Amino acid sequence: MHNPQIRTNLSNFETTVRKQILRCLTSSREVYESQKQRVISIDQQLPEYEAVKQFVEDEDYNIKYGHGHQLKFELESINNSVFPLLVQRKWILLISEDGASDFVCSDRPVDLISLGDPPENPQHPYNAGGLGLAQKNTELTLPLNRRMT
Repeated sequence: MHNPQIRTNLSNFETTVRKQILRCLTSSREVYESQKQRVISIDQQLPEYEAVKQFVEDEDYNIKYGHGHQLKFELESINNSVFPLLVQRKWILLISEDGASDFVCSDRPVDLISLGDPPENPQHPYNAGGLGLAQKNTELTLPLNRRMT
């Protein structure tokens, strides 16, 4: 899963995009009215154009995302790109003995290391962007909790 810094960056990016969409939707009365007709239901009253445009221009609001929103995004990205690569790996579970030191956990608990030197050919895919889950001769560690990794 993403660490808190990456979650913050993703939330900030998503907020920027949503605010830009709001600016586009209030760019003219015609645009606003056409979109308003698309979303309005029988019992629903939406504010008039001038009020919404002023609200958007003032930017005196925050957009907050719940944990479930971010978790859904992360799980979708894992399911679509990461999970198939994880399934191909060989896995070992290490459990610390009673009385032994705990495993180290942090905001960035996942560690991917190379078990050999990368190919010397600079055009080789291994050298394209650093280490990655699809590359052979790498080891992935992921602490599950302070007693298991």
